[in-house]
Amino acid sequence: EIPTEAEQSYLFLVCSLTSVTIDRVIQSSAPSASPTFSPAPTNSPTITPAPTIVTPEPSQAPSSDLTTEEEILVSYGIGVRANATSDQCQDELVSAMNSLAPQVLAEVRRRQLRYARRLRVVQLDTSIVDIQGIDCPLGVNESDSCEEVTASIIILFQPDEEDPTEVAMTFKEDLEGAISTGELQ
Repeated sequence: EIPTEAEQSYLFLVCSLTSVTIDRVIQSSAPSASPTFSPAPTNSPTITPAPTIVTPEPSQAPSSDLTTEEEILVSYGIGVRANATSDQCQDELVSAMNSLAPQVLAEVRRRQLRYARRLRVVQLDTSIVDIQGIDCPLGVNESDSCEEVTASIIILFQPDEEDPTEVAMTFKEDLEGAISTGELQ
């Protein structure tokens, strides 16, 4: 079952809060080996307070504004063999971007860990928003064609991300670099 957009936002928030909590536990000091205060035993009767009944407020469905989205558009050239069309290649292009984009974002996150630990994810599936025919570079077989593909990648950020646009621009630069070195396969 595919979660709805509201459920995805809620799951993202839960994951981000879990990440923050894990960081706090890791950074906290270990408990002492023995208690620091031990009450003296007493023979006098004790009175147990009556339990307080707390009625939880009804939970609201998570709102879609729990996360911040940044859309990144990246264009790159492809060669299409004479007997194939770009429409036939579109699923393969999306699959390749679905694989590469999270890897690039993980590398951006790894480099920025010294500043703060933030949960950022690529919303899958990425998509192809445009395909245009272009002139092929020299050396390409005349029966083949060349096209410029524009892909859309959406990154989801925690609500407290300080500058999602800056992270998105760094991601875009790194993604374009990865594509230019042939990592989009």
